[in-house]
This record gives sequence, structure tokens and C-alpha cells, in this order.
Amino acid sequence: MRLITLLTSLILLAGCVTPKTVDERILEIKQMDDYSLCYDVAKDVLTSGWAVDELKSRKVNCMNFKSLIIENRRQEISAGLSALALSDALAGRPAQIRNINNYPLPSYFPDYSLKAQLEDFADKLGAINAQQSGRYPTNNPNPPIANKRTVLGFLLTGRTEISGFNKVCYYDAMGSIYTLNVGSAEICPITQEF
Repeated sequence: MRLITLLTSLILLAGCVTPKTVDERILEIKQMDDYSLCYDVAKDVLTSGWAVDELKSRKVNCMNFKSLIIENRRQEISAGLSALALSDALAGRPAQIRNINNYPLPSYFPDYSLKAQLEDFADKLGAINAQQSGRYPTNNPNPPIANKRTVLGFLLTGRTEISGFNKVCYYDAMGSIYTLNVGSAEICPITQEF
């Protein structure tokens, strides 16, 4: 009876807690240190975008905290398993063997350092260049196959851009967007095979 009263009181108290406003949560995130932000993102990949945005603005490399985050998460799991064992013992249930290795550890450690941002930007520029010029990057794991099936693309009206001496024509081919480079004085073909 005493346990039920205690649990009921805790539930009522927890129910009275008001959620944080958006501004309070953002302020809390801004006051967190780099390790805590990385820990939250590594532990839960679906962490709010505010934490990720804060890591990006600070240009933090979470890989620097990888071993510490994994060790602390192991300690949390171990404490949880100990609490479960104690709960089983108090309830008179037979002890269950729980292995700490059966529980997932964080595996996502984003790198928002300036070097990583520059490398990502260079990769995107290279991909855009390869797509617009019809070439493929040399590190492409799936190079184009000679007998690859083609799809017919239809010109998207109002969606052409002039870039220097080239005109970029945009095509819709079965829901995918393709581009074709032509001379800036040329007219984009109405249909194009890709």
C-alpha cells in the first residue's frame, strides 16, 4: 500500500511539470558544452535540429568524444541492467541473465568541423560538375553500364538557367530530374533520352 501511494504521488508530481518552451530549450542547448551536445546526438540520432544546428555553428567534431561517449553509455546500460536485476529480486522473479553486449551503443558521431564542411562542399561541387558535364566521378562505386536502359525526359518549362557560355536544361524523366548542358544560344530539346 505504501509503495502504491509513493508511486501515485510521483506520477502526480511528474504530471504537474510544465514542458519547456521553444526559447527555453534553445537557451538550454546553447548553454550545453560540446561533449553534452555530441552525447545527445550520438545517443539519439533523431535529436532535435537545434542541437545539430548548434554543433554546426560551433564547428564541432564529435569523433573527438567517441570513446568517452561509448564508455559513458556502457556505464548507463550497466546501471540500468543492475536496476532491472534489483527489481527482479525485489519482486521475487527469477534472475534473468542480461548481457551488456546485447544493447546497442552509439555509432553516429558527426563531424561539423570546418575541414569536414569544406570536404562536403567540394564533394557536392564535384557531383554537380559531373552531372552537368555528363561525366561521372572516378570514385563512383557504380559506374554507368554500357547497355543501361534509357528514360525519356520532358523539358520543364521555365526551368532553364544560363551559366556562362552554357545553358542548363532541366528534364522530368519519370519523376527524376535530369539536366542537359547546351550552348547558351541553343534551344533546349523538348524531349531528351537519359
